[in-house]
Amino acid sequence: MITKKTVLILGAGASVPYGFPTGKELVRKICASIDTYPSVGPPMGVTSNQLREIDVDPEYYRHFQTALDEAQMSVDAFLENRKQYDEVGRKAIALALLPLEKTSVLFRNKISNDALETLKLKRESWYQTLWEQLISSPFSIDKFKQNKLSVITFNYDRSLEHYLYRAIKSVSDPPEYEIPNALNTIPIFHVYGSLGPLAWQSNDTEIPYDSNGNSNAVMRSYTNIDLIRTGNTEEVSPAFQKSHELLAESERIFFLGFGFDETNMRRLRLEQLSQRRVFATCLGLDISKKIIVLNLTKWKGTHYPLIKKEDFHDVNIYELFHKIRPLA
Repeated sequence: MITKKTVLILGAGASVPYGFPTGKELVRKICASIDTYPSVGPPMGVTSNQLREIDVDPEYYRHFQTALDEAQMSVDAFLENRKQYDEVGRKAIALALLPLEKTSVLFRNKISNDALETLKLKRESWYQTLWEQLISSPFSIDKFKQNKLSVITFNYDRSLEHYLYRAIKSVSDPPEYEIPNALNTIPIFHVYGSLGPLAWQSNDTEIPYDSNGNSNAVMRSYTNIDLIRTGNTEEVSPAFQKSHELLAESERIFFLGFGFDETNMRRLRLEQLSQRRVFATCLGLDISKKIIVLNLTKWKGTHYPLIKKEDFHDVNIYELFHKIRPLA
């Protein structure tokens, strides 16, 4: 059980172990040529028919792809600056990510090692390690609700909340209404929106997990992606407002699979934090970015480091929680 007020801040790297792309990989996926049919496996990108089914003209989509490719930035940052591509961009994100939401990838014991290798995944799961640290034996909903954990995520996928829902339902078989009540005690805030509510979050507007990215799911999903426009202040975003409150109340903060983008860091207002312990993974981060992060400070005008060198770990999230810094 997690007894200290803990906030996890998730970047794209936190979802990579479950088959989702990094920010750069998402751009490459969206920019893949239309109607490309490899000799083996599914199309690399989307097809003209798929685009027409979601009311996107293929030629206009190519213009969007060219602009995104030449901008040399994340799709989030690109769309914040190019309002004319707002709708097509959000549809592109939904098209790219919805087919990757697969329950079988979250629970891997039935997947062969060869299949995992093909998917470029390992059997180790940090979601499983997190789950093990959230529960106590014997399991009870009431005990689960006592965990002091919150999550701020910059990702659109719903893999973590889906994992926790399935795990609670499987371990306890509680009345259906009890599971949302339990999960709501571990709030997960998607600061830029998500692919939409799951069934247990909203029966009326649900976008199911395992939708395979069909056109109906994409059309209902993309409207839930909520980017902050350049020129707007972060105060207009309820998700960021709540994030500031959670961070202010926290005792520990973990950056997991986070790229430490300057805009995202600024929007979190980390310079206002008091002396609380901040941990981070930095696997895959280039050395120049690591130096910048280690020089970040708390409180404007001081030299107190945001993340101490000994708390900046060049490991994946599973190794961090399993071997170095358990949450419980």
